[in-house]
Amino acid sequence: LLLPLALHAQSPDRGGFIIRLGSDTVAAERFARTPTRLEGEVMSRSPRTTILHYVATLGPTGRITRYEAQLHAGAAGLTGPAITSSVVTVSGDTAVVELHSPRGDQTQKVAVRPGAVPMPPLTFAFYEQMVRQARAEHRDTLNVDMVFPGSPKATPTKLIMRGDSAIIDLFGLPAYARLDNMGRVLNLDASQTTDKV
Repeated sequence: LLLPLALHAQSPDRGGFIIRLGSDTVAAERFARTPTRLEGEVMSRSPRTTILHYVATLGPTGRITRYEAQLHAGAAGLTGPAITSSVVTVSGDTAVVELHSPRGDQTQKVAVRPGAVPMPPLTFAFYEQMVRQARAEHRDTLNVDMVFPGSPKATPTKLIMRGDSAIIDLFGLPAYARLDNMGRVLNLDASQTTDKV
C-alpha cells in the first residue's frame, strides 16, 4: 500500500504558461516540479526567438539553493550550443552569480535576504516559487529578493497572499495571480506593470 504513495510523491507536478502581450503570444513556458527540483524551458519571441532551459535545486525548506540556465538560439533548439549560461548559488545572505558568454566569464556576489529567488525573464514558474515559499512559511506577506542574473543588486519585492490569489509587487506595480488550492498559479495578470503581459 505504501509503494503507490511513495511513487506518487516522486512524480513531478507539471505545468505551463502562455505569456501574452494583448493578443500577441510573446513566450511559452513549460516546467516540472518535484520536492527537490524545478526544471523547465521558456521559448521567447522578444526581441528574437530564444529558448531558455533552467534547472533550480530546492533545499529541504523548498527554497532555491542553486539555479542553472542556458540560453539557446531558437533556430538551433536545445541541441545547439548555448549563447549564454548562468549559475546562481544562494546561501544565507549571499547569492553568487556566474555568467558565461562569448565576451567572457564573470562572477558577482549579490547581497540577499534568505529565501531569494533567481528570476529569469518571462518565466512565471518562479513567481509560483514565491507563492509556494509563502505558503510553506505560513505567511500572508513575504518580502523576497529577486536575483536577475547580470544585475549587480537584488531587487526587493513583496508578495501578499489573499486566499485564492496573490499580489506580487513588480517594481512598484501590482501583478495579480489566481491560485488553486495547492498554491499553483493558474494565471498571472501583469497588465498593470511595465511588462504589460
